[in-house]
Amino acid sequence: MRLGDASSRNTDIRHPKGIGPYPPPGTHTSDVPAADSGGNFGRLARVNGLMTEWTAQLANSPVSGIPARYWIDFLKAFSESNDEDQLRRKIATVVRKSDAPASVERTDRIFELLTELREVLP
Repeated sequence: MRLGDASSRNTDIRHPKGIGPYPPPGTHTSDVPAADSGGNFGRLARVNGLMTEWTAQLANSPVSGIPARYWIDFLKAFSESNDEDQLRRKIATVVRKSDAPASVERTDRIFELLTELREVLP
């Protein structure tokens, strides 16, 4: 939220006219502020805490029966690791953080399945 006196600022928002579902490509569909010297219009995500509760709920939402937060950690491990040993350690970390009991055997089995999957995918 902007602090200070806003009485002298033009706070009008121009909405595009005639917008409906599935507009043609190139159609301007965004709202435009009458005045936005900093170019920050619409940056609600920068408001501290605005979406904290929602993102926490989303991270706990199941994706194929697994909370999304574990998928995020898992996919991050793959995107950041090329080295097999490093990847194995990161997967073990994700497994330890999960709700299911972790073991070396379980982590090794997950890694084996992922290796098989990688060989099958194009």
